[in-house]
Amino acid sequence: MKTIIESTNFKSSPSLNKFIKEKSLNFVKLDKNAICAEFNLSAKRNDFSCTVIVSLAGKDIISSKTSDDMHLSILQAVDAAKRGMRKKKMKRLTAKKVLKLR
Repeated sequence: MKTIIESTNFKSSPSLNKFIKEKSLNFVKLDKNAICAEFNLSAKRNDFSCTVIVSLAGKDIISSKTSDDMHLSILQAVDAAKRGMRKKKMKRLTAKKVLKLR
Protein backbone atom coordinates (compact mmCIF):
# COMPACT_ATOMS: atom_id res chain seq x y z
CA MET A 1 0.00 0.00 0.00
CA LYS A 2 1.21 3.46 -0.86
CA THR A 3 1.34 6.15 1.84
CA ILE A 4 1.28 9.81 0.83
CA ILE A 5 2.13 12.48 3.42
CA GLU A 6 1.45 16.16 2.74
CA SER A 7 1.99 18.95 5.24
CA THR A 8 1.06 22.60 5.10
CA ASN A 9 2.41 25.45 7.25
CA PHE A 10 5.21 23.22 8.62
CA LYS A 11 7.78 20.67 7.51
CA SER A 12 7.18 17.14 8.76
CA SER A 13 10.14 15.45 10.40
CA PRO A 14 11.44 11.99 9.47
CA SER A 15 10.26 10.64 12.83
CA LEU A 16 6.72 11.93 12.17
CA ASN A 17 6.79 10.32 8.71
CA LYS A 18 7.88 7.02 10.27
CA PHE A 19 5.08 7.27 12.86
CA ILE A 20 2.50 7.84 10.11
CA LYS A 21 3.78 4.93 8.01
CA GLU A 22 3.57 2.61 11.03
CA LYS A 23 -0.03 3.65 11.69
CA SER A 24 -0.99 3.27 8.03
CA LEU A 25 -0.04 -0.43 8.18
CA ASN A 26 -3.24 -0.97 10.19
CA PHE A 27 -5.27 -0.26 7.06
CA VAL A 28 -3.69 -3.20 5.22
CA LYS A 29 -4.51 -5.48 8.15
CA LEU A 30 -8.19 -4.51 7.91
CA ASP A 31 -8.47 -4.63 4.11
CA LYS A 32 -5.87 -6.31 1.92
CA ASN A 33 -7.19 -4.40 -1.10
CA ALA A 34 -6.36 -0.98 0.35
CA ILE A 35 -4.73 0.95 -2.46
CA CYS A 36 -3.45 4.14 -0.90
CA ALA A 37 -3.54 6.16 2.33
CA GLU A 38 -3.15 9.91 2.04
CA PHE A 39 -2.38 12.01 5.14
CA ASN A 40 -2.93 15.76 4.93
CA LEU A 41 -1.42 17.54 7.92
CA SER A 42 -1.79 21.22 8.73
CA ALA A 43 -0.83 23.48 11.60
CA LYS A 44 -2.54 26.73 12.61
CA ARG A 45 -1.20 28.34 15.75
CA ASN A 46 -1.85 25.74 18.47
CA ASP A 47 -4.24 23.57 16.42
CA PHE A 48 -3.03 20.64 14.37
CA SER A 49 -5.35 18.87 11.98
CA CYS A 50 -4.99 15.57 10.19
CA THR A 51 -7.14 14.34 7.32
CA VAL A 52 -6.81 10.71 6.27
CA ILE A 53 -8.11 9.47 2.92
CA VAL A 54 -7.96 5.68 2.50
CA SER A 55 -8.53 4.57 -1.08
CA LEU A 56 -10.40 1.29 -1.25
CA ALA A 57 -12.24 -0.55 -3.98
CA GLY A 58 -15.52 1.32 -4.25
CA LYS A 59 -15.85 4.28 -1.89
CA ASP A 60 -12.97 6.00 -0.14
CA ILE A 61 -12.87 6.41 3.64
CA ILE A 62 -12.25 9.98 4.78
CA SER A 63 -11.67 11.10 8.35
CA SER A 64 -10.52 14.41 9.74
CA LYS A 65 -9.56 15.32 13.30
CA THR A 66 -8.15 18.40 15.01
CA SER A 67 -6.23 18.54 18.28
CA ASP A 68 -3.61 20.56 20.12
CA ASP A 69 -1.09 17.72 19.58
CA MET A 70 -0.10 16.47 16.13
CA HIS A 71 0.36 12.84 17.20
CA LEU A 72 -3.02 12.83 18.93
CA SER A 73 -4.80 14.20 15.86
CA ILE A 74 -3.11 11.54 13.69
CA LEU A 75 -4.13 8.75 16.09
CA GLN A 76 -7.73 9.99 16.26
CA ALA A 77 -7.98 10.29 12.45
CA VAL A 78 -6.51 6.79 11.96
CA ASP A 79 -8.92 5.33 14.52
CA ALA A 80 -11.87 7.00 12.80
CA ALA A 81 -10.74 5.65 9.42
CA LYS A 82 -10.34 2.14 10.86
CA ARG A 83 -13.85 2.39 12.32
CA GLY A 84 -15.17 3.38 8.89
CA MET A 85 -13.36 0.47 7.26
CA ARG A 86 -14.80 -2.00 9.79
CA LYS A 87 -18.26 -0.54 9.24
CA LYS A 88 -17.93 -0.94 5.46
CA LYS A 89 -16.73 -4.52 5.87
CA MET A 90 -19.65 -5.41 8.16
CA LYS A 91 -22.14 -3.96 5.68
CA ARG A 92 -20.59 -6.06 2.93
CA LEU A 93 -20.70 -9.23 5.05
CA THR A 94 -24.33 -8.72 6.11
CA ALA A 95 -25.31 -8.08 2.50
CA LYS A 96 -23.74 -11.41 1.52
CA LYS A 97 -25.64 -13.18 4.30
CA VAL A 98 -28.93 -11.66 3.16
CA LEU A 99 -28.26 -12.78 -0.41
CA LYS A 100 -27.50 -16.32 0.76
CA LEU A 101 -30.79 -16.50 2.68
CA ARG A 102 -32.80 -15.64 -0.40
